[in-house]
Amino acid sequence: ELTREIVRRVHHLLKQEIFPEPKALLTEAPKLLGTDGRKMSKSYGNTLNLSESAETIRTTVQKMFTDPMRIKRTDPGHPETCNVCNYWTMFSPDRAPALWEECRTATRGCVQNKQELAEVLVQLTEPFRAARAKPTHSRERVEALLQEGAARARAVAQQTIADVKRAFGMGSG
Repeated sequence: ELTREIVRRVHHLLKQEIFPEPKALLTEAPKLLGTDGRKMSKSYGNTLNLSESAETIRTTVQKMFTDPMRIKRTDPGHPETCNVCNYWTMFSPDRAPALWEECRTATRGCVQNKQELAEVLVQLTEPFRAARAKPTHSRERVEALLQEGAARARAVAQQTIADVKRAFGMGSG
């Protein structure tokens, strides 16, 4: 938002548009909490990483917090306050409504929910683990790609700087 404000002020000051105003990139996905129910953060240690082993994902999901009001397996659940149920909504939206209903009626337990969610996440992340396990480019190719990108960025930056200098009456040099 700060960048957008700066761009607007520069445009107002110069009475012309030099920079494109950045657009906010917001996702339609709901907020996904960390495995402990707090804000997800690597520093809290409550993340599920795409590159983690299948066993680590299973262990992490088994430790996830569930419905705090559901003490016994036979107690009706409250899926709207359950972090595991929210993960189901995100990662298996077709199955989530039925799972939520089974949670509400106590026909499904939290342990079963976690075990099945872990398998969904293991399957979902397998392509990422496989891709990460094999090198895709040589060091030389990576360096060439970086140099190409830097050259393109340099050309755009030089043009932008020239436009700004002209707008401020500083010449093109």
